[in-house]
Amino acid sequence: MSIKKFVLFIFAALLFAACNEPNDPFVLNELKEYFPLRIGGRTTYQVDSILFDRETGFQTRDTISLVVEELLTDTFRDPGNNLIYRIERKERP
Repeated sequence: MSIKKFVLFIFAALLFAACNEPNDPFVLNELKEYFPLRIGGRTTYQVDSILFDRETGFQTRDTISLVVEELLTDTFRDPGNNLIYRIERKERP
């Protein structure tokens, strides 16, 4: 086997050995890790928004800031037997 063929074989072997599924560190194994659901659980968010006029494209109002609170109050089953969570949401400036 010539040197060029040997180097080409080694290069191809290393190339194929390096091809595998990448590990995405941002993929969650379970949705519960991202958004834990438990009855009585309360989550509060500070939300900022800017409203725009779609027709003119200009800003119609300055930044709107809200405090949003979500409270998980109950669970029930839908006709397909899927578990549904009831969340009460309150907003205040």
